[in-house]
Amino acid sequence: MSTGFLTGGTVPTVWLQEHLKLGHPTSWEPVITLTYVSFFFLPYLVAGVLWLRSRSAFHQWALRFVTMSFPGRCVLRPGAGAPPWAAAACRPIDVHDSPTNPGCMYFSARYAGSDGLLGALHPVNPGAHPWVEKLSGNAGGRCT
Repeated sequence: MSTGFLTGGTVPTVWLQEHLKLGHPTSWEPVITLTYVSFFFLPYLVAGVLWLRSRSAFHQWALRFVTMSFPGRCVLRPGAGAPPWAAAACRPIDVHDSPTNPGCMYFSARYAGSDGLLGALHPVNPGAHPWVEKLSGNAGGRCT
């Protein structure tokens, strides 16, 4: 299933960064970081608590968790499963033979520019970088 089909041709990450990214660190970036990091521990914490309290509640929750995770991982995989900031850093030539771990994922999207898989970024706020970047983890300040 294509992102264009779901969103009318707009890549959600690009639209959000064009409209919400500012040229300076903001007070809400720690909230973004906490939300991003919570994915890596919160489901397992909930699973552990439910396992200890009620096995039937755990089984119901686990079924819902797997059911909700499947479309996000297997059907709606934007950028061939790469995170948006990594997909923006890669050009079609970098991933033409479908490598599982292309080296371009470890570089900033600023080097790919408008040739990246997510295309050009046209920020509306002055001072914002014209490339898709990972905003979580910038709570202490953004590197330029």
